[in-house]
Amino acid sequence: MEVENKGSLEPLAPGRRSDRVRYYREGRVCVEPGCTTVLSIYNPSSRCAVHQRRADVIPLRRLESEEMERSCAQCGATFTTTNPRRKYCSSRCRSHAFAEREKLARRAAVAIEERERAAA
Repeated sequence: MEVENKGSLEPLAPGRRSDRVRYYREGRVCVEPGCTTVLSIYNPSSRCAVHQRRADVIPLRRLESEEMERSCAQCGATFTTTNPRRKYCSSRCRSHAFAEREKLARRAAVAIEERERAAA
């Protein structure tokens, strides 16, 4: 990719790199097969916005397609999922875990307030 630094955002100190506007070769086309989108001279990517997003999402989908067995972080039951980020076997366990976290946070906040009152 050819990079040129020309122009400036404002007439500040001439020659400072931070003041230059970076732009790329004119007439570049998206590298995806069949796409004829002409890229902006300010776009550093070799893909258009539509295909750039798709390129970012596809690897994640490939990871999620493999089935795996996990144990629920709330009840300990074993469940099968294709989502590597899933922690709970059901929405019920997820809700219970959230309620427990909230309860612990409230207790911690109360304990901190009591310590502050005792110190005062």
